[in-house]
Amino acid sequence: MIFEGFIMLQHNGSFAMYNRDSYHQLTSGDRVEVDTGTEWIEMSVRRGLDGYFLHSKTFMFYLKMVYARFDTEGVCEGD
Repeated sequence: MIFEGFIMLQHNGSFAMYNRDSYHQLTSGDRVEVDTGTEWIEMSVRRGLDGYFLHSKTFMFYLKMVYARFDTEGVCEGD
């Protein structure tokens, strides 16, 4: 099942993904696809010394909120 919504940083430093119906807690190693506005970029959730961040082959970033999708049964598939 594809879960789509906003990934937000929680008060405890972890990530959770929210939409208007529910939420899904993300953990280190989870793979998500982030919406850049023009394409979906596959990234993974990682944990570093400064907390959780998103990582891809070409870049990484710490975030407060980003729109993404997560396949609860495996890897996301494109449009």
